[in-house]
Amino acid sequence: MEKLLSGRFETNALEIKPTTRAGAMVSGGGYQGKTEHVCEIAAAFEERWLALHDYLNPDARPGSRDLHIAVAYVRTPVTAKPKSTCKAILNFFDAPIDTRPDLPGLIRQVTASLRDHGTKVLILDDITRPRMHRADDRTLDLIRAFMSMNVTPGPGRRRHPRLRTAARRTP
Repeated sequence: MEKLLSGRFETNALEIKPTTRAGAMVSGGGYQGKTEHVCEIAAAFEERWLALHDYLNPDARPGSRDLHIAVAYVRTPVTAKPKSTCKAILNFFDAPIDTRPDLPGLIRQVTASLRDHGTKVLILDDITRPRMHRADDRTLDLIRAFMSMNVTPGPGRRRHPRLRTAARRTP
C-alpha cells in the first residue's frame, strides 16, 4: 500500500503524466491502523514536498500570504453527504461558510481553498457510508470531482498530529 500511495501522491503532485491518476480508497475493519498508515505515508510525502519548495507554496501569488498546506487531513461526518463533506473540508481550512450554501457554491469554495493553500493530497477519513453499489451516488461523484482537480483524495485547527504544515509569508 505504501508504494501505491506514495506513487499516487508524487505523480499527481508533480503532474508527470497528462492526466491525474485516480485516488485510492483504503477499506477494512476497525482498529487495523489504516488511518495511521495513510497519515505516515502522507507525512513523509509532505516533508519531501515542502523541502523541495523551501517550505513555500510554489503557486502562491506574489504579495499574498503563503499558507502552504500540502496535505489536508479531514475527518468526515458519519453520513458523508456532498454538502457535509464540503463543509468539513472548509472547516479544516477555517474558511467562512455561507449561512445557506448551495452545493455548487460549496464546491467552488473547496476548490479555491485547495488551490490557494497548494494542497496536493486530501485525506478524507471515515467515509463509511457511501453507496458503492449505486453509480449515481453524489458523494462518490464529489470525490471523483476532487480527483480531477490534481488533488489526491486520500491551517485548520483540526490537524492530524502526524501532519505538520508550514505557514510563511512570501517576501
